[in-house]
Amino acid sequence: MKKLLLLLCVIIVTTSLSAQDSTSIEQVKVYYFHTSYRCVNCTNFENWTSEVVKTRFPNELKKDLVSFESINIDEKDNKKYIETYQLVTKSVILQKIKDKKEIEWKNLDQIWLKARDEKKFKDYIESEIKSMLKGNSK
Repeated sequence: MKKLLLLLCVIIVTTSLSAQDSTSIEQVKVYYFHTSYRCVNCTNFENWTSEVVKTRFPNELKKDLVSFESINIDEKDNKKYIETYQLVTKSVILQKIKDKKEIEWKNLDQIWLKARDEKKFKDYIESEIKSMLKGNSK
């Protein structure tokens, strides 16, 4: 009888955890917004951000929990992002998606302060992505 109760408890807990995971899947999308004119810093921002996603979040990338996309806001179809994310210059934006809807976004406004130090830049990007994945980004 005890074994049956224990087995029943294990099944209930496992089922509830599986159901919870499938309904609350969250994804962090990492965007680099740029213009057609690209300086050295602009190119570095894109390359370094992409490298962070690929090398520091390989498991999350494979599971589609983290993604990276570079977007040229000079292109007609991408002008909408200027207002949506209040862009005034080249920017890295993190967007949290839940149930296929944006629930939060953050402009990583420290990238220009870290432009001359690749390690500090990458560590900053990684820290902010981790924070948003954990739900502590604000």
